[in-house]
Amino acid sequence: VSNCCFMSRNWNRVNLAVRNALSDVSLEDLIDPAQLFTPTGHQPAADRPASAVPQNEILS
Repeated sequence: VSNCCFMSRNWNRVNLAVRNALSDVSLEDLIDPAQLFTPTGHQPAADRPASAVPQNEILS
């Protein structure tokens, strides 16, 4: 299929651009060290009663 697909050259260009962009970003660049640790007083959703768990935490 790839030999006869007229889009393959364009997809190869897109893939190359994505690979190059990803190679320029490290995991260290993506991580916010301030969010690595749970703030004092924060109780994980699993340990809280269901009525105290915000809706956005229930769905995630």
